Formats: sequence, C-alpha cells, structure tokens
Amino acid sequence: MPVSRAAATQRAGRAGREAPGQVYRCWSPAAHERLAAQPEPEIATADLTGFALELAAWGAPGGTGLALPDPPRRRR
Repeated sequence: MPVSRAAATQRAGRAGREAPGQVYRCWSPAAHERLAAQPEPEIATADLTGFALELAAWGAPGGTGLALPDPPRRRR
C-alpha cells in the first residue's frame, strides 16, 4: 500500500531510534518523489455510512452543529 513522503520519512526515523542501522526503501527515488507529500485525511477516505446512520437516528442527518476537524466533502 502506498504511503506519503511524510509517512516514509517518519518510518525511517522510527527505525533509526530502535537501533543504529540503514533504511532500505523498496522503491526508486523517482517513485518516492511521486508519492503524495502528506497522507489524505482519514475523513476523506473512511467509510462514513455508520456515522451517517447514527446522525440520522439522532435527528441531524446533515450533521448540523457538529464540530468536525475536517468537514466531509460534498457529494456531487
């Protein structure tokens, strides 16, 4: 599964904290540059079906008044 460049850098740093050694990436520097700079927010990729059903059950199907860190994308 592809990761972002930020996640790859974090993983390399984590490996270095465990013990001295080398980090080997199984992709080329060109492939590394094509990775997304940052991971996509979870709310943009998560299945929100259960969440939407709970909102509807509470009487707020649009989530009005709910403070979310990143608002969900509008469906087209």
